[in-house]
Amino acid sequence: MLAESTFTAHVAQFITHTRLTHVPPEVIHLAKRSMLDGLGLALAGNAAESGHIVREYLKSQRLVTHDTHGIGKGNAGSTIIGSALKAAPRFAAFANGIAIHADGYDGTQAAVANDRVHGLLNPTAPTLPPVLALGEAHNRSGLEVLLAYLIAVEVESKMAESISMWPLHDAHSLPTIETIGALGAAAGAARILRLNHAQTCAALGMGAGHAAGLRANFGRMTQPFQAGRAAECGVVAAELIQLGWKAAPNALEANSGCFHTAGGADPGAIDAQLGNPWTFAIPGIAIQPYPSCAFTHPAIRKMLGLIRKFDIRPAQVQKIKISTDHPIPDWLIHHVPMNACQAKFSMAFCMAIVLLERAAGLA
Repeated sequence: MLAESTFTAHVAQFITHTRLTHVPPEVIHLAKRSMLDGLGLALAGNAAESGHIVREYLKSQRLVTHDTHGIGKGNAGSTIIGSALKAAPRFAAFANGIAIHADGYDGTQAAVANDRVHGLLNPTAPTLPPVLALGEAHNRSGLEVLLAYLIAVEVESKMAESISMWPLHDAHSLPTIETIGALGAAAGAARILRLNHAQTCAALGMGAGHAAGLRANFGRMTQPFQAGRAAECGVVAAELIQLGWKAAPNALEANSGCFHTAGGADPGAIDAQLGNPWTFAIPGIAIQPYPSCAFTHPAIRKMLGLIRKFDIRPAQVQKIKISTDHPIPDWLIHHVPMNACQAKFSMAFCMAIVLLERAAGLA
């Protein structure tokens, strides 16, 4: 059994030593699918209002360019997806992380442990942007980018399973996309920059130190901002460590470190579990079928099934009663949504949309 005192070193060993030949073909296929999903979501998200604001902000700070000049000596820059703009990797990762999560449509990690909610976290928004941005800037191969993404998602998923965090996260409304996503982003960035074992331990420590976010921002632009910040933090952590920056080599398990702050950790969720099995295979990363919080999806599927089975029309419905498990109501916090962002976190609105689609002949 892995001792808790060796968490950081064990995770760093997996990050630095995993090869693509260690990954089953079916897992590679699933990772490619999620990467394509993330790219499509980035295109859509950068067309949203939040994408426009982010680009205007970066322009106002002279952080982007239409060519590769002025970004940094020896750095060709990284693409802000869906635009002609390039930026330093940290800012491209920031913009693209926000874009992937902007519509609340990105895939969710299924949970293994019974005390976790089903949609444990959205793994792609924090992890794909760093490896794409750094991979482009440093001329890495597509296979290297793919492997870095696979490793990043695996690390953040198994970390989410290992940390005894759910009572704390539920009580303090901490969103996993930034608290755990920053760790995954640091893992992917460390791998794409080819950091050694000691450097990777330090990068994980910096990533853990960036963990933050509030669930109160769900249904507002600041929710995807938290995904973008996690992606950016991973790049900053790895780049600083590469330049010689120092950080705690055991920040995951240290007293007052990541795990202790989150209420502890289960070594069994990490010991021999990284890549065995890969999370992409078991329990899986679900591609979301609806552009709303994943916790609305079971009710949407059930409602669609009832509508089709009994040919239900909106005029026939007076009331819909839905029973859910804790803590679903703590996530679906907008009971009377005032805009499209809030509507994604409203069970009532999602049920209304399903009925309206039936009326329009779309369901």
